[in-house]
Amino acid sequence: MSDNLENMFAQIGGGNINAVKSKSGELNLLADSTDGKKVKAMLEGANLSEAAQRGDTEALKNALAGILGTEEGRRFCSKLNELIK
Repeated sequence: MSDNLENMFAQIGGGNINAVKSKSGELNLLADSTDGKKVKAMLEGANLSEAAQRGDTEALKNALAGILGTEEGRRFCSKLNELIK
């Protein structure tokens, strides 16, 4: 798992990088799942890094709301939440 992905999951999980590293195999499977790939494509298409660099929190909220508004996004986030508890 890349350091960027580990850090992102750790931030979502409350900053516990060790808990994330201990589940890296499961997180990789989730990221490589059909839902994970669809969410990744949505994230890439939303230009979130540009919005974050500009400090455009409204664009970030809208992009994430759009992702969570899909079945894939909700399933992915639910599975992610269970893994990083």
